Amino acid sequence: MHKLVLQKKLREFLTLISKSQISFNARLITLMSVVVIASSGCKKEEPPRSYKVIDTGMWTSVPGGPIKWLDNDRVLFPSNEKLAPAGGPARMTVWRPATGQLEFFQPWRSDVCVEDSQVVYGVNDATGKNVTYYRGPVENPQEYPPPRHNMYMRKNFSCGWAEKDIRESRASIPYRIRLRDDNFLEITGENPNPEPDPQNLRKSSPVAHTAAYHEREGSNAVPLPLMLSGWDSYYPNYIEWRNAYLIAPDAYYPGRRIRLWWIERDGRILEEQLPESLSFPAPGGIAFYPTPNGIFIHYNGGDLKKVRGGYFLKNDKLEQLIKANLHGVALSPDGCRVVFDHAQNPNDYLSKEKPHRTLKMIDFCIQGGKQ
Repeated sequence: MHKLVLQKKLREFLTLISKSQISFNARLITLMSVVVIASSGCKKEEPPRSYKVIDTGMWTSVPGGPIKWLDNDRVLFPSNEKLAPAGGPARMTVWRPATGQLEFFQPWRSDVCVEDSQVVYGVNDATGKNVTYYRGPVENPQEYPPPRHNMYMRKNFSCGWAEKDIRESRASIPYRIRLRDDNFLEITGENPNPEPDPQNLRKSSPVAHTAAYHEREGSNAVPLPLMLSGWDSYYPNYIEWRNAYLIAPDAYYPGRRIRLWWIERDGRILEEQLPESLSFPAPGGIAFYPTPNGIFIHYNGGDLKKVRGGYFLKNDKLEQLIKANLHGVALSPDGCRVVFDHAQNPNDYLSKEKPHRTLKMIDFCIQGGKQ
């Protein structure tokens, strides 16, 4: 109920009862009842969500720090043994969603990489000049031999040392981008983005690249049906449960249709069909996390309290599941769950007191969608 309407109704009621012959106590009780009823009518209830957001209550010690699935049963995230601010040094914290079990291991490393249930990270000595590397299960990683000459650490699609390849140098075109195993993209051309500036933000367009996919060295090149980067910053991400690469924009502009593509590892390219009406109210960052039942969308634009947040697209229906910024979103290997850290506003997100940011999860494969 609108505030002014409520005030008017109360004034009318006060005038009415003041002229009546009932006792003061009766008038007070009656007035309190009316206020309670009117106030309950003013409360705007949130509609029920198809999927529940599970708040673990556990503080994440690194703002926006990486949150990773070790496997379908374990989440690795930065926290401490009190799971709260001022609770001690950051540790590699492992949470098992099915049982709630928690385990604490080595000091947290911001550069930790996860692949096939194992972690890879480096530890600097006191001088900061020498690094010892470790690889293995988070419970007991073993020292990892240092890189040989002409090697570098891969982190995007796998974890570990790889030989440098002059064909991957971006100093000139064509050049290569390594994907999983023997897969790679070849950047074949560079041009100003042919699409106009969606918001009249710049005088010149950002560079966009033509590219082709290769299953392996010597395989047929498969040209991509879109340009990488540009206004929408298209780039491939490996989706484990699909064993395929999703190419999606990381920027959104109103009025521009959102398009997604899958690159199957054998070279087939398929477009993910999205409703043409899919839209958001303002420019902003965007990310897509496909699940077996739909697509979780992290939209980082528009009003923080109303439209920014996490959405789920299923059967051409878009539903907002959580509001405000999400950080460190990670999709489980089976595609069923996302985890992230979150707070209702920036002050809470950086707060050292409750309410503060916490680790949260949504399960999209649970029976019936709700818990």
